[in-house]
Amino acid sequence: MPVALTPGAHLTAPHPSIMKKNTQGFSLIELLIVIVIIGILASLAVAGLLASKRSANEGSAVSSMRILHGAQMTYASSFGGGEFAGDIGAATTTGLTELKSRKLIDDVLGSGSKSGYNFAGGREASSPSQPAQFYFSAIPTSGDPLSGTGNHRIGIGTDGVVRSDTTLTAHYANIAAVAAAPAKGIDQQATLITLFVNRLLPKTVKKGLPNTLSPLKFSPPFSSNPC
Repeated sequence: MPVALTPGAHLTAPHPSIMKKNTQGFSLIELLIVIVIIGILASLAVAGLLASKRSANEGSAVSSMRILHGAQMTYASSFGGGEFAGDIGAATTTGLTELKSRKLIDDVLGSGSKSGYNFAGGREASSPSQPAQFYFSAIPTSGDPLSGTGNHRIGIGTDGVVRSDTTLTAHYANIAAVAAAPAKGIDQQATLITLFVNRLLPKTVKKGLPNTLSPLKFSPPFSSNPC
């Protein structure tokens, strides 16, 4: 219901304190606190994203190592006359080029760089005292603590066991260097099982099992080497 105004009446302005209370915004300190909190959350999100990316790169490198192992086995039996592809001695990309030319690996892996890792390999020729051997090595394209593409150097040898360590700037020097590195992931479990069984087996044989049993060797899943 409208209010009637008497002649001479006028509207009273709100008290200054009320106006000040209604129009007050954020203080500078409050804005700074909000900005700091947003920055912390963003840094945590970026760190988690980069860690996930490095983990994915390492998984891809392990998969590539298994592919290279199988490719070398096929090369030796089908093209190399028992010898493996690549240069003798230190790691180079020659073996990758040879395997790519035989359509045993894809062009990306054959280029020597895939999913944040650089690949190289070497071999040793067969001799009267030992069979032919080979190895491959993979290191991250960047070892920077923040933007690095991987946390481990990865290698594989003729035995098909994937190995790794924390050296990020240089490839494994030779077959012996790969063999000396710790086994990685499920290959580590397979290696431990092999050692455990082979140490127990002689004791079991003495208790009546046939002496024809030989030490067991367990191969990890997806490995190309025979059991």
